[in-house]
Amino acid sequence: MTAMMSGVKTDVGVIGVDEDIERGDCASLSGNELVTSLEAAEIPGKSTGIISTARITHATPATTYAKSAERNWEDNSDMPAAVAAGCVDIASQLLSFENGIQSRFSGVKVNGIEVVLGGGRRHFLTKDVAFNSTDGRDLTAEWQAQYPAGSFVTDQAGFDTVDANTTPRLFGLFNESHMQYEADRGNDIAGEPSLREMTNKAIDILDNNEQGFFLMV
Repeated sequence: MTAMMSGVKTDVGVIGVDEDIERGDCASLSGNELVTSLEAAEIPGKSTGIISTARITHATPATTYAKSAERNWEDNSDMPAAVAAGCVDIASQLLSFENGIQSRFSGVKVNGIEVVLGGGRRHFLTKDVAFNSTDGRDLTAEWQAQYPAGSFVTDQAGFDTVDANTTPRLFGLFNESHMQYEADRGNDIAGEPSLREMTNKAIDILDNNEQGFFLMV
């Protein structure tokens, strides 16, 4: 997915960086970050979005926004030694996406990803057995504080209440891990939107920007 997003082939197991880094060594990241299609759309002012029925921190969606020496560093509990070395987990990088771009490109100002829909809720919540989560921060609360006008949803009912014409940002995490297969969605008590529903809603939000948009599905 790194090759598809950036046009540059790289080593297996890394995200958003070229082959000059060593897998598992975040110290080798600096200077080897690649520009993704989503970032290339974000910089000139287009709206951007990510949809995946996998965890939103999984390799394919993560490659649009993260730079990681290890694809499995989805939250900080997956990488205790790496955290001590200063590495940043993939879920946290979604929250710091704007700062990440602005620190790499002098004079660039971006407003962040408008739509993120998928699974992987456990990687964004505080460590709590009830949530089946392992991270030490509630990144969903941090996202809501960062974007107070945005909507965070976790089920079909919440998703259905979102008005695409008036909602500037939408963050949806519909399962603790991957979302249900289409044939199994009916078994989810809380309910999950389909890939088609997520895509339609995302486009309806993103196309409010006259500059255009980029959406990875």
